[in-house]
Amino acid sequence: MGTGTGVEAARRHRSAIAALAWPVYVELLAGVIAGIIDVAWVAHLGPAATAAVALATNLENLVLGLILVASAGTTVLIASRPTEAGRRAAIRGGAALATAITLAIVGVGLALRGPIVGAFFDAGEGEARHAALSFLAISVPGLAVSFAQLMVDSVFKGLGDTKTPMRLAIGTNALILALDPTLIYGLGLGVRGAAIATVSSRVVVLAVAWALVRRRSLTSGDVALATERTSELELAGAAVRTHPGAGGSATPPQARQDPTPGQDPTPGQDPAPDAQPTHRSRAGAVLPQALDVARAGTPLGADFITRMAGATAVAAVVATFGVTAVAAYGIGTKAMYFASMAFYAVRQAATMHTARSEPGQAAAIGRATVGVGVGIGAVSALGYAGAAPWIMAAFTGQPEVVAAGVGFLRWLALYLVPISAVISLSGVLAAGRGARGGNRLLLVTVAGTAALVGLAHVLSGPFGLAGVWAAMVGGAALQCAALLVLLRRLSAGTRP
Repeated sequence: MGTGTGVEAARRHRSAIAALAWPVYVELLAGVIAGIIDVAWVAHLGPAATAAVALATNLENLVLGLILVASAGTTVLIASRPTEAGRRAAIRGGAALATAITLAIVGVGLALRGPIVGAFFDAGEGEARHAALSFLAISVPGLAVSFAQLMVDSVFKGLGDTKTPMRLAIGTNALILALDPTLIYGLGLGVRGAAIATVSSRVVVLAVAWALVRRRSLTSGDVALATERTSELELAGAAVRTHPGAGGSATPPQARQDPTPGQDPTPGQDPAPDAQPTHRSRAGAVLPQALDVARAGTPLGADFITRMAGATAVAAVVATFGVTAVAAYGIGTKAMYFASMAFYAVRQAATMHTARSEPGQAAAIGRATVGVGVGIGAVSALGYAGAAPWIMAAFTGQPEVVAAGVGFLRWLALYLVPISAVISLSGVLAAGRGARGGNRLLLVTVAGTAALVGLAHVLSGPFGLAGVWAAMVGGAALQCAALLVLLRRLSAGTRP
């Protein structure tokens, strides 16, 4: 009976994660495709315009980790808080934090866009510099719209709805696809037209999203949430009846203690309401609410930033082998997006599902998440290894780039399986109640990334590019082993 209960719980968790993950995957791919659409349309304007759009896209990806702190934290708190008051508090805190982050990024971006462009283009590349400055003058303020969309999406996701953000992302791409040729060529705006098309499309979709979220009840996910937690309590009760000495317990939502006035709530608790709320008391409560969001979202945001920094450091090592190596690495990493976006989709789904579930279910969700992630990783590894020559041939006809890229993609097969477990499982650890799980997740990410970069420098000397690819595999394997230890402790009843 105990075994049957465990199998049923695992099946239910896998199904829930898969149902949440596939719309997120489409949404994430839509974001990548939006950048590709811009590049494709401006490519006919020449290499200067293409380089300008590519630079802007890369800069947007670099700052994405900062706003993820606010969006991921808001999702976790909305999902884990059972009342409308608690969810509204999470939204207020998330909005305040996102506003501060957005103002800082846009302000710094506008102030430093000249030096940033100068760092990428020489003085002799005047056309490229002018195109990049023109594009960034529009796209940097436009980040406010993109970040606002992420925050609206975080509300839907906190309520267990991943399909609405997916549809909104597809709508954005459809508008960009229509507006790009009209503004770039029809009105003769060139590279500025591409920036205006992207920002305008996002503004239109944000208006639609805002109207939808205002009509959405913040208790709309309560029935599903109550059903999930009731099922978990029934499964846990069956397990306890079968194995009375088993450790761990599931605490019903009504048994949770409310925080005392003036005490910061944990991610799974609602903030204590004011007896007679006033404008002053609400304004004074925004700061602790924003800090709650920051605490919940920092592990995932910092994890993303650390991985981006590691990838940049590895690219620097690859660059020492020349243009051919850089081209092969660039094509390979772009091709890998189709797999890595799937891992991040599973991570988001695991984050939502863990936050919406009882704390005692985190270990079971972690095991189910690893199963889903590794399954995707294994299929992806076989696909990339087998199709490596055809993938590279689809991007370039240069034999030396194809040869280097095929080698990279086949090493990638060994990398994808452990990294799929790492990225997927990080969602469970980051969404758990309390800060220790998120802190240890971040420690593992930082240590693993540092090991990867160090190994890349050490192994690239005697083994060349193969040493760099082996370092990627080794870094991912070390992180995977460390996170599986944390999962094992969680399964044994020890909080991570």
